[in-house]
Amino acid sequence: MTIPPKKSVLPAMLRPVGLTPPERARWVLGFAKCNLDALTRAEQSALRSEVGAFLSPTAGENLIGALFRKAGRELPTIADLSEDEFRQAHSWLREGITLLSQEKAWDSSVDVGYFVLPVNQELIIGHYGDRSEQFKTLVFETLRETSIIDPQALLLCPNCKSLFVRRGRQLYCGPKCSQTSRTRRWRERHPEVARELRAAQYEHEVKASTGMVRPKIKRRPRR
Repeated sequence: MTIPPKKSVLPAMLRPVGLTPPERARWVLGFAKCNLDALTRAEQSALRSEVGAFLSPTAGENLIGALFRKAGRELPTIADLSEDEFRQAHSWLREGITLLSQEKAWDSSVDVGYFVLPVNQELIIGHYGDRSEQFKTLVFETLRETSIIDPQALLLCPNCKSLFVRRGRQLYCGPKCSQTSRTRRWRERHPEVARELRAAQYEHEVKASTGMVRPKIKRRPRR
């Protein structure tokens, strides 16, 4: 018989981070893209809480959470990160994701300890160590588990080369890159029409900026 966990603030705090590996991978990539210096103090504080939730031993499908549920214990509180830990985690992650976007290998050593604990005829596997090292471990585990679920879940966008977790048959990181690619392919198939449209757009911009009704526009010679 499984004893239901006591009420906790963790479920609400975990919503932005996600529960499944793909959801958590999306959060990881979103965190890497954040410009910390552009955030307000309140936004930074909220984001730091999300990192703490990501580090929580009951976050996602981490088996340590099963230990607390099976034992009927109260879920542990979210870890509080210092400002330095928060920024170091972000800097390390951003550098790694940038390497992947450049199609380079991301190689990083991690120093953590692992343990295996038998609970009710099942084995609970977890790790311990410095919080910054645990963050690195969880990032790599999240990306690995996401790839195990779907080997094509993690893709590099063909247009901007950013890493993303795809949904369904998604090929680009977002609508903007998808539209950019479609426009590029259309221009390649219809070069004459595309040239006329660009000329018409330029003429419209010249009229708007100069007030001239019939501006004289020189056409570039075709190559």
